[in-house]
Amino acid sequence: MPVALPIVDIYGKYKLPENLQLHMLRVAALAQYISKNWSGPPINTQMLIRVLLVHDIGNIVKIESGSEEFKRVQEKTLARFGKDDHRVTAAIAKELGFSMEEVELLNNKIFVENESTFASNDYNRKIAAYADQRVAPTGVMQLSERLHEAKERYKDKPGSSMNNPRTDSLITYALKIERQIQQFCRITLESISDVTIAADLENLKEYRLLCPS
Repeated sequence: MPVALPIVDIYGKYKLPENLQLHMLRVAALAQYISKNWSGPPINTQMLIRVLLVHDIGNIVKIESGSEEFKRVQEKTLARFGKDDHRVTAAIAKELGFSMEEVELLNNKIFVENESTFASNDYNRKIAAYADQRVAPTGVMQLSERLHEAKERYKDKPGSSMNNPRTDSLITYALKIERQIQQFCRITLESISDVTIAADLENLKEYRLLCPS
């Protein structure tokens, strides 16, 4: 029988490194902070939080270092789901009881879909994409700074979503998405920082998801 566990316990089950846990918590907290200050079209805050708390969990298959225990979990995950981290994320989300709508949001909010996210009327998708793209490995950054930092970091990794002929165009669409969100937000998006989301982040550590036994 599935049991409801705090998200940090689920992270522990998959032996996720602390930096990956913190990234997903930051992204979910940023989206939650926006939702508290939202005055626009209806959004589904619970779906946003659920999706963003696991949005990079599939990275488990591409982490190159870790304990022997982590490597055993990684090998097991690779054997079950393959090496495509996006597909692994979707598969684990389904294991955790996510709906098809939630899995679709996971798949659509990614950087390479920024143009269609901008054109979409779905503000869940816009906020999910924006929150993820604001958070660097070191924490919350301004959007343009964050995306150009990522472009520089991945410049020697062909095939990366941040290293393709459309990267500059996708960054432009990210900034357009920010403006779309800003028009319905009661706070200035640029004011969001690690400090402003700290309380939300701590509270989300206790957010419960159904986990297979």
